[in-house]
Amino acid sequence: MDRSKSPSVLIDRETLSLHSPARAGETKFLVTSLAVNQETNHLLLGSRVGTLGIYDLSSIVRPLWALSHTLVHPTDAITSILLLKSGILTTSRNGEYSHLSISSALNICLTKTHSLKPSLVIEGARQLDNLTLWGFRGKHFMVINQASQHEAHSVECGGAHRSWTYRLNEYFVWTKAGKVHSPPPQPMLGR
Repeated sequence: MDRSKSPSVLIDRETLSLHSPARAGETKFLVTSLAVNQETNHLLLGSRVGTLGIYDLSSIVRPLWALSHTLVHPTDAITSILLLKSGILTTSRNGEYSHLSISSALNICLTKTHSLKPSLVIEGARQLDNLTLWGFRGKHFMVINQASQHEAHSVECGGAHRSWTYRLNEYFVWTKAGKVHSPPPQPMLGR
């Protein structure tokens, strides 16, 4: 087996070789998001082409083989993976977020139970009391309470093509013309 085509992930000071079955025309599983379920010891990886791979970190067999390899967002990258009590929430750059249920711990089968596409290029999400989404609409970075459709925060920054970082309720920083920018502090969600 050619291991150069398998992605590597550093977890607990061990580099893991992963076997990810590729879709037709896909030569690599390019990881765009990651989550670790410490209760089940599963590694969840989202790919650039919208595929979610689930791996069992307790397996001693190397490379790790995917327990599940499911196309969740067929048109774009998975930008975030949230572990919920009721399943998994994934977001995609195509503006869609999906709730997935897991049918069995042994034979993992994912079922899309809910999917919605707000008018936002979704880059991330957090589930506290309500689902909070953040991403871009045109030239604005936005934070939205999805349950109430309340726009909690909006900053004109030039759009998604900028280098940027965001931490919910703490900061949003982006670059423009070689300079770092940050909006003045203001109340956001969850405060």
